Amino acid sequence: MNPGKVCVCVPAYDRPEMLTQLIHTFSKQDYANKELIVSDDSPNDRVQRVVKDLADPCIKYIKNSVNLGLTRNSLQVLKMAQGSYVILLGDDDLFVSEHAISAYVHVFEKHPSVMYVNSNGAQFSNELRIENVYRYFRRDTLFHSGEESMKGIWTTAINMSGIGVRNTLDLDRLYPHEHLLFPQLEHVGHLINRGDSYGIASELVGIRAHPGQLGYRAIKGELIKGGETHGVIELFNIFRKLQSQYDLDYSDDFLARQLVNRYSMNLLKERLIVGRRLVRANCENFRLASPRAKKSLKLRISYYVSQIMPRGVIRLLRFLYLAMVRWRHRQAIAALGDSLSKIVADPHGRYQ
Repeated sequence: MNPGKVCVCVPAYDRPEMLTQLIHTFSKQDYANKELIVSDDSPNDRVQRVVKDLADPCIKYIKNSVNLGLTRNSLQVLKMAQGSYVILLGDDDLFVSEHAISAYVHVFEKHPSVMYVNSNGAQFSNELRIENVYRYFRRDTLFHSGEESMKGIWTTAINMSGIGVRNTLDLDRLYPHEHLLFPQLEHVGHLINRGDSYGIASELVGIRAHPGQLGYRAIKGELIKGGETHGVIELFNIFRKLQSQYDLDYSDDFLARQLVNRYSMNLLKERLIVGRRLVRANCENFRLASPRAKKSLKLRISYYVSQIMPRGVIRLLRFLYLAMVRWRHRQAIAALGDSLSKIVADPHGRYQ
């Protein structure tokens, strides 16, 4: 193990242009003792050519002989990490600050009990336009292990981008091997029941929104490896596994409350992606999984709007809502946009 070294781990699948942008944001980090590890699950050599052409000694690359799927590819790339700390990114995501890695290391070194770190983030489009900010934390916050961390920070791990972990525990025992949408969520659940966690209130990572995301395909019922389910249901299943293993003496009501709020906002987007029939089935499964969801007036109203309104009206409602969100966060979005345009440029200053 290399003390102080940070390994940025990326499970990759045939997104060479996106990975190139990620590598540029990695190369601009002001923390020197770093390594980027790419585990390539692609059916071709396009990602391999990108890494070879860049010829960066800070990049470690492996090409899988067979397709492993997200869960097992993520496990493989994490097991390749030889540094004290690991930051996990999707191959379609980015750092949006040059100080991101330094900020994670500062937390780990200041708080030896912390096993998991995450930060606020930004959502951006394929055109690298900042669309929204994720304000998980109002201020930098230390969460104690167990219930406080589970209720305060656990579900931030739904997004793979920006997960930071202390590289000390046995991954073979703690990381799931079955095919999941959110294997990292189960991994983080183990970590925060064994140690503390920390939320950084700065926007350090960017999450790309695009139709090729695995979550979109699961919403449509298009399973990649056969084990993935709709994300909401999977979260309840993961919590119940953790509840059994750690004898958690509290219910999943906190999770249901968070998911009701999140899913109520996402129902209109889901309706545009999959249509009325699948929205009806997905929503019904959520209601069956959670008494809180079944009783939620907010979820019921959102569901009926998604079923009754034509697509054109739903698109207009989403446009107006997102415009309101962008207006509320306009200063942060403008600053992040400037930062992103600089950090994505390659070492010669060209915008990629």
